[in-house]
Amino acid sequence: MTKPQTIKVEGLPQLIKALGEFEKKIFNKVLKKAFREGAKVSQKAIKALIPKGETGALRKALKVRTLARKKDRVGISVQMGEGSFQGATFYGGFLEWGTKNKEGQTKIEAREFIKKGFNDSKEAAAAAMVRTIKEGINAAAKEAARESGATAA
Repeated sequence: MTKPQTIKVEGLPQLIKALGEFEKKIFNKVLKKAFREGAKVSQKAIKALIPKGETGALRKALKVRTLARKKDRVGISVQMGEGSFQGATFYGGFLEWGTKNKEGQTKIEAREFIKKGFNDSKEAAAAAMVRTIKEGINAAAKEAARESGATAA
C-alpha cells in the first residue's frame, strides 16, 4: 500500500482561522463540505483513467468516503468499493499497484490510475476546497448578521 496523497493549499490556514470565528458546528460542516468537494474533483479525474473492463464495475465502485477524525486531522478518501483488495472490486488494487511473483517478475503491470488522477486534479481540487470554504464563511456571516438583526429588532 502507498501512503495517503495530500494536497497543500496556500492560504488555507488563514481561511480556516477565519472560519474558526464561527461556532464549531458551522466550522465542521463547512470544512467537511470543502474536503468532500475537493475529493469529488479528484474522483472525477480518477474515474476517467480507470480501465473500463467488461462490466465497468470498478468505475461504478469509486466512492468518496469521510475518514475517521483524529484529534489533529480530518480527511476524505477516494476509494474503490470497500477498499483495495476488498469486496467485489478487490482486483482494483492489483490494477493500481501491479503484482509480482516470488521471483520478482511482474505479472500485472501497475497502471497507477488513482495516483495519476489525484496528481492531475490536485490544483482543481484545492481550488474547489478554497471556493467552498469562502462560500461557507460568507453564508455563515450572512446568517450571523441576519440573526443579530432579528435579535436587535
